[in-house]
Amino acid sequence: MNRAQETATDLLRKNIHRFPRGNVYLRDLSLGPILIGCPPESLKDILDLKEGGGDRAVPQVVVLRNRLFDSANKCICEELEQFIYYNYFRLGRRTIVLCTADQRARQRRILDLSSF
Repeated sequence: MNRAQETATDLLRKNIHRFPRGNVYLRDLSLGPILIGCPPESLKDILDLKEGGGDRAVPQVVVLRNRLFDSANKCICEELEQFIYYNYFRLGRRTIVLCTADQRARQRRILDLSSF
C-alpha cells in the first residue's frame, strides 16, 4: 500500500507516540511536532526517541492538560520550563503554549520564580 492509499487513521497511528507518563506526542505535522501534556522528563523522553529524536523532534507547540499539580501525590503534572528554555536557548525560537487563562497565570508565576 502506498502513501496515497493509507487512511487517515493509519497516518494518525504512525504519527502518535504515547509516553508512559500520559502525555501524547504528535509528529510529522505540517506545523511541526506537538506535545499534549508536559509532565516532568518529557523533553528527555522526546530527545531519546528511537525514531526521529533529537533537536528536530522537540516541539514548539505544547498543549497543557487540565491538572497542573496533583495534591494527593504532591507532584507537578505539567512542567514547561525545560521546553521553554530548550527552545529559546538551544533552538532560538519561542514555545507556543496552549492553555487556559488560569494555567497561563500559574505558569507565568512558576517561570518568574525559576528564572531568578
